[in-house]
This record gives sequence, structure tokens and C-alpha cells, in this order.
Amino acid sequence: MHGHLPKSNLGYWKPKLARNLVRDRQVNAAILELGWMPLRIWEHEIALDLPACVARVVEAVQLRSGNL
Repeated sequence: MHGHLPKSNLGYWKPKLARNLVRDRQVNAAILELGWMPLRIWEHEIALDLPACVARVVEAVQLRSGNL
């Protein structure tokens, strides 16, 4: 969703990006198991709309605290 497959050196990038996806899913599961909620905000999202990113964080905190 937030990236694209490079046009060159696909033999390197396809396996690397696949490993990153597996790693991210494992990290999400570990974070959830510890009682935390994973929330990723990409650098380009901050550059495009910082207030919306802040609102996402506030909403996540409110959801976790039951104040929403």
C-alpha cells in the first residue's frame, strides 16, 4: 500500500520485501501479545497531513483507554 516494487534488481528486492512483510507481521503479533496496539505512520503521511496523523494517534489512545 505504501510502496512499490522497484523496476531494477528484482532478484534482490522481491525476497527482501517478502521477508520484511513476514517480519512486520511477527512484530505486530508480539506487540499485541504484550498488550500494545501497533500503529504505523509513514514519513510521507506526516509530510502530507500531520494533523491527520496526530488524530490517528489520539484516536488509538482513546480507543485503548475506553474514552471513545
